[in-house]
Parts: sequence; C-alpha cells; structure tokens
Amino acid sequence: MAATIKDVARRAHVSIASVSRTLNNSGVVTPGVRERVLRAARGLRYTPPCRGAQPDQPPHHTIGLLLPDIHGEYFSELIRGVDRAARARGLHLLVSSTHGNNAEAAEALRSMNGRVDGLLVMSPYVGGGLSGTRCRADCRRSS
Repeated sequence: MAATIKDVARRAHVSIASVSRTLNNSGVVTPGVRERVLRAARGLRYTPPCRGAQPDQPPHHTIGLLLPDIHGEYFSELIRGVDRAARARGLHLLVSSTHGNNAEAAEALRSMNGRVDGLLVMSPYVGGGLSGTRCRADCRRSS
C-alpha cells in the first residue's frame, strides 16, 4: 500500500500541515523539521497523489506511456503513434520501459505518479498484482 501524508507525518513526528508545507515548499518550516520530513518521505517512498485527485491544480498536459520494452520497430512505431495522437490533442508524452521486470514497472509507475494527467500501460504484470496495489488508489484507472 502506498504511503500517505499521514504516514510521513507520523514517522517524522510532525503535523500533517508541516509535511504539506515542506513538500509544497510553502510557509515557514525549520531546517530540522524539513530534514525529518524529507527523510521520512524518502524512507516511505512517498509520492504525491495523482493529478486526478487534485482538481484544483492545473494539468500537466502530459500522459505517461509504460511499455514492457522500447527496443525494436514495433515499440518504436507504437511510441510514434501514441505521440502523434497526444500532440494532436496538445499533450506531451512521457515514456518508460519495464525491461520485462515487475519491480521496474512498479518503480516507473511511482515516478510518473503526480507528473502525468493520464497513463497508458502495456505490461504482462497489470493483471497480476501491479494494478491497484502498486498504483495509488485515488488514481482513476480505466480498463
């Protein structure tokens, strides 16, 4: 299960507001509190909620594309087609590969979380434990 802002606050022994101010770089936070919060966030591998959970934030106009590999003509043409479709709609494309590794897929999803407005996933792991438990529950998925 993904770490929450409450988990970070609990581990850093600070309030949720202090975690929020630290992570958003807003408001006054002492250097000691900032260090504890950042250490706790790193230790918990905390990532902010996806854009779908933050309707008050402006969109990135970026979609993520997670593929099992990016080598070869098939994946090259797939990326090209998705990029063309995205550009026609005023969107940018962020591409990552799992290299056939479930742990890599989970890490790629974590790194895209909060940075993209939508996500396309082509992976043999989606039905086998990668979806749901590895994605934030507040991200909207479509099948």
